[in-house]
Order: sequence, then structure tokens, then C-alpha cells
Amino acid sequence: MVGLPLVLALNFLKGLLIGFTVGVIVSEYSWKGLAFALAGVVPQNLFVVPALLAGSAAAISFSGYLVKHRFLQKTNDSAAPFFVKYAGVGLSLVVAMFAAALVETYLSPVLLGRLAPWVLGLPAE
Repeated sequence: MVGLPLVLALNFLKGLLIGFTVGVIVSEYSWKGLAFALAGVVPQNLFVVPALLAGSAAAISFSGYLVKHRFLQKTNDSAAPFFVKYAGVGLSLVVAMFAAALVETYLSPVLLGRLAPWVLGLPAE
């Protein structure tokens, strides 16, 4: 439970940063900025945000299990099965983050490259 505030703070910080990024782009470029933000911020975050939320839920659940069974009830039950589930969630989160990295590396630049001239008012090539 020591890490609980940190987990929740990281979720808050991720939301704050995404919101600030989109807000600045939209305030600067209006509707064109909204399209640019949707193309540049949303695709990878379709993987990142659910992964962070699932990881946070798993971390809080695992922490609660440890506190309950190790400190409050003082049982000698093995935490191994619960840890294996927690590690499985962690592994699936790595896969989701890898997918987000692929999207951010290969899809987002293409989308932004096509939208940038329109947003900046440059002539189309």
C-alpha cells in the first residue's frame, strides 16, 4: 500500500499530460489542431491508457492482497499464485506498450506528415 499513492499519481499525471497536450494544440490551431491532436496523440494512447489502467488496477490489487494476507491476517499462505497472475498482467502490459510504440513509430508520423501542411496552411505537395 506504500506505492498506492504513486500509482494513482502516475495515472493522474498521464491524464494531465495528455489533456494539456491536446488543449494547447487545439487552442493554438482550433479545429485543425483538434485533427492534428487526434492524429498525433490518440493512436498510441489507445494502447497506453488502458494498459496503464490495467497495470494500476493489478498493482493496487496485488498490494492489497499482500497487506491483507501478510500484515493484517498474518497468514503463511503463499503469494506465488497471486504473483504469477500479477506477472502475467505485467507481461501483457509489455505487449500493449510495444504495440503502442509500433503505432507511435510507424503510424503517427505518416498521419502527422499528411496533416501538417493542412494545419500550417502550407500548399499541398
